[in-house]
Amino acid sequence: MHIKIEPQRTPPVTMSSLPPIPQVPDPFAPLFITDVFTYKTVEGTPLQTDVHVPKDIKPGEDLPVLLLMHGGSLIAGHRRMWPLLCGPWLATFTAMHKAIVVVPDYRLAPETKTPEILADLVSFWEWVHGAFPSLLQEKRSVTPDLSKLAIYGESAGGWCALHLSLLYPQDIRASALPWPLVDTESEWFSVGSGNSMVMGMPPFPKDQTENHLASMNMDAVTTQGGPDRLPIAIGGMQHGFAHTIWGKSEETFVLRALERGGAKLPEFVWIAHGKDDTAVPLEGSEKLVRLIKTNSANTSVRFDVKPGDHGFANHVPFEEEWLQEALKEIAAVWLA
Repeated sequence: MHIKIEPQRTPPVTMSSLPPIPQVPDPFAPLFITDVFTYKTVEGTPLQTDVHVPKDIKPGEDLPVLLLMHGGSLIAGHRRMWPLLCGPWLATFTAMHKAIVVVPDYRLAPETKTPEILADLVSFWEWVHGAFPSLLQEKRSVTPDLSKLAIYGESAGGWCALHLSLLYPQDIRASALPWPLVDTESEWFSVGSGNSMVMGMPPFPKDQTENHLASMNMDAVTTQGGPDRLPIAIGGMQHGFAHTIWGKSEETFVLRALERGGAKLPEFVWIAHGKDDTAVPLEGSEKLVRLIKTNSANTSVRFDVKPGDHGFANHVPFEEEWLQEALKEIAAVWLA
């Protein structure tokens, strides 16, 4: 699908003029106990995961599991950068159902390309289904019920979650993919979004983005990315460098498996997207919904399109009617 790009005449920003990323409190801290585990080591660098266990549990309980994948264009973010993870309502929802929430780091682009990022996700999955249950039983005297497993990922976290959902559809009951970065073949990423605003931020200069990329140590193992990576996370999208950053391997293009036919997805998929998304076009989610309905006949999909920009639902209250309806549908499948 050709996406019409209408540039806005806005002066480019520099790093010094960037608004700070909001400091969001950990929404899980009041309701959960958090442990840290290493699921993999790459060239001496541990890839870690936070495991949030509800505080109000009894020893010996079997608890459902939610895998939570962080966003950040596969370039920025980490397991504790809450603006790129979820809204506060997700902590309320999972605590209400006494669920264990498992949040991994993974290697980031451009130092790491998508085949290796996907390899990290598979290693994480194998750890969850391997060492994790006994480690948690020893640490907290509870057992993760892996027969009741759901996955959640916003934006690039949706890329991660969709890959795992395609690899392990029989083992995941429900997938939640708000504003997912999945249509990676779109001209928005291959050509660029031009001088359009992205989440309220004017464009980065093209030469600044190129210089930032050229100055990076591509041999580094990077698992946590902060605001210093914004010139490539946002500037790269604006100027069409996404495929250079991610690589053009088959793994980059997560929708191809559905386009080919024969792929399966979990029983239920929830997708939500803002009509006014300036970071990941709504058309990508519309394409994903069409592919699910056409090529994954046994999957039920709920698609919520609401006014708002990228990440819009993270700012709605837990009691919001349409959100409650979506969460009830997820819970009905996940916890049955």
